[in-house]
Amino acid sequence: TSSLWSFCSITLTFVAVCFAWVFFRASDLTRATTIVQGMAAVYGVGLPESIGLHLGGLRAVLETYGVTFYLGGGTRFLQTYSWVLLAAVITFALPNTQQIMDKFEPALDYQSGRDSAPALSVRYLTWSPDLKWAVWIGVILVASLLLLNRPSEFLYFQF
Repeated sequence: TSSLWSFCSITLTFVAVCFAWVFFRASDLTRATTIVQGMAAVYGVGLPESIGLHLGGLRAVLETYGVTFYLGGGTRFLQTYSWVLLAAVITFALPNTQQIMDKFEPALDYQSGRDSAPALSVRYLTWSPDLKWAVWIGVILVASLLLLNRPSEFLYFQF
């Protein structure tokens, strides 16, 4: 498959999932519709003023397309999109679970070598039953248990 086709299919899937999640999380259809309209920029696009000050000539171009700048929120904006960028790197640069478990034929229909992932990350992240992986899984388990003190309502309790 071509790179353009892969990019388009990944983008379409991501957008569809993001829009579908709104209807699972919103408390009612009216709020879900409002959120979806916001995601589609029906209410416009706004950026923090502190970001706009660093854009130089690009700011004027953005303003001609209707982008507005508001006071405050610059730090939170940068933190949020830094997390989004980190998540994107993890998602697209690291192997998926099928690639990590490649040597162990994790799925009946899985074809080894079919998926492309960065060779370096596959080599270091392919699971094997050894002490290194046991320690990592133990660390993840302890971290997960320590984070249980922050309860959140289960999503499907809304239905």
